[in-house]
This record gives sequence, structure tokens and C-alpha cells, in this order.
Amino acid sequence: MINVACGSSGLVTLFVEIINNYLYYFEKGNPQITSVAIQGLIELIKTEMQSDTETLDQHTDAFFTCTLRFSGQPRKLTLRESFQQEHQAQ
Repeated sequence: MINVACGSSGLVTLFVEIINNYLYYFEKGNPQITSVAIQGLIELIKTEMQSDTETLDQHTDAFFTCTLRFSGQPRKLTLRESFQQEHQAQ
């Protein structure tokens, strides 16, 4: 239902905003924000981005890349780049 309302790109942007808030409170020591919750959001965002690469907003992808860099998650390629590489190999 939410996909219909704001589109996948808007949904991913919302999730990235949420994870940024989670990271803020995690860094401040809020015990309700766990690394498991953050990792779950990261996986959710990656899944959403991979499922709809055609309408993926470049700004959202860059925003997520910066978020991952801040959180210490390794990331060599953007999701768009890795998707393009996978499809060029086929």
C-alpha cells in the first residue's frame, strides 16, 4: 500500500531517513536502538533498491552510500553500478 502512495524511490528515501535517525540515537547510546535493528534496516533498503533499479533516484542512492560510509559498512560500488555490472555479464 505504501509503495502505491509514494513509489519505491520515495519509500527507500524514507527508510534512509529512518536509518539516519537510528544511527544518531545509537551513537548517543539509546538502548532501544540496537545494531540488529540497524542491520535489518540496511538489508531492507538494499532489498528495496535492488527490486526497483529502474526508478531508483540517484540522490537516494548517494544518500544511502553516505549513510553506509558513516555507519562503517563497507561499500565499493553503488547498487546501481553493481546491478549494471551483473546485467552486462549476462
